[in-house]
Amino acid sequence: MTSKFIGAHVSASGSVGNAILNAEAIGANAFALFTRNQRSWVSKPLPQLEIDGRASRC
Repeated sequence: MTSKFIGAHVSASGSVGNAILNAEAIGANAFALFTRNQRSWVSKPLPQLEIDGRASRC
């Protein structure tokens, strides 16, 4: 039997890392998020602390 995963687009409001917490809150075992506004290619880089925090939450 093959395992199947269903994910959801979750909010990253306040911080990209919040998407992980929001996915966990709804019981998701997979999630997708936009790290940047899809209407614009311009955005400020993610701080290293944000990247490290996101990796540790996963």
